[in-house]
Amino acid sequence: MPLDISKIRQEPVDPITEVAYMLYGEARGEGEEGMRDVASVVYNRAKARGSTVRDEAYRKKQFSAVNEGGPAPDFRYIARENPGDEAMRLKAQEIAVELATDKFKPTVDATHYYNPDAADPSWGRKMVGVQQRGRHKFGRIPGEYGTPRLQSRASYE
Repeated sequence: MPLDISKIRQEPVDPITEVAYMLYGEARGEGEEGMRDVASVVYNRAKARGSTVRDEAYRKKQFSAVNEGGPAPDFRYIARENPGDEAMRLKAQEIAVELATDKFKPTVDATHYYNPDAADPSWGRKMVGVQQRGRHKFGRIPGEYGTPRLQSRASYE
């Protein structure tokens, strides 16, 4: 089922489609692998918090494509400017269905990611287990989402 761009700001949009919008908005330029990596971050956060993938995808100020807490305000623009991108929108929908039906297999053990060419978040320097995947760095932040806090050197003496 292709994403229906006309439904972006209309209610109701089902949670699977909302997650697909977020995946597409965040990682459309990274192909299927990049969308699966982003989906893995959302999946890992939901598992750690005991919440839903949809709630984590739309948690306030977490993902730039949906920072307003709802479907990305520029999604129609993205779709209009990329009319040949139907395959990526379909792939986003497929991944969102996998997330909703417990068929998703995470590709990274990360809870955070960013594009170092586009952003330099303060939390990026705190990440552990960093993996470069495509244009993004993926990792975990100690003390968040079930990742153990790093102990200071003094605690080992």
